[in-house]
Amino acid sequence: PGFQSNLIALGPRRRLDKSEVGMLVLRRTSAVDAVMISANTLAAPSRARVAFENARREAQKEKWDYAYAGAELKKALDEYPNFAAAWHLLGIMRLSQKDPAAASDAFQKAIAADPAYVEPYVELASIEVMEQRWISADKWIEPALKLNPNIPYANYLGASVYFQLGNLDLAERSALAVWKTRDVERFPIVH
Repeated sequence: PGFQSNLIALGPRRRLDKSEVGMLVLRRTSAVDAVMISANTLAAPSRARVAFENARREAQKEKWDYAYAGAELKKALDEYPNFAAAWHLLGIMRLSQKDPAAASDAFQKAIAADPAYVEPYVELASIEVMEQRWISADKWIEPALKLNPNIPYANYLGASVYFQLGNLDLAERSALAVWKTRDVERFPIVH
């Protein structure tokens, strides 16, 4: 989110065609204050980064080994308590274990560690929307959209929250922001 790319045709290829499809060029859609990857990851000691990468690789598997991933994240956070990306991943892990309260706590710690890291804001807003706590959701979606107004899922959440709160102008603005993206098919309710 926050970037657009050139289009690359990936249509049918003949047997002897080159598999090279060209270079994907990303351009920033606007000046945004948010980061999609926490900058404080670079400040983490190497042992903390290694433990985080181990947990991240585990999270990419179809079935997580929660004990292993949790132990690796604990190592990373013990080594570097301000590791926003590790707190975020811990929140994702806790959400997948159906523990939204613990996930919310981890996401808030990620924000405290790096307030410009937009992903935890979106996750917190999503948790609040699922629980239909619209005022609490607004508390998280507003800073997410201020940090980066170009995230389709954040705009979708914003449209839902603002509609429920009766702020139809902001709801329309967020819905139209989703409508202008290629991700509009993922959110048919904005129609």
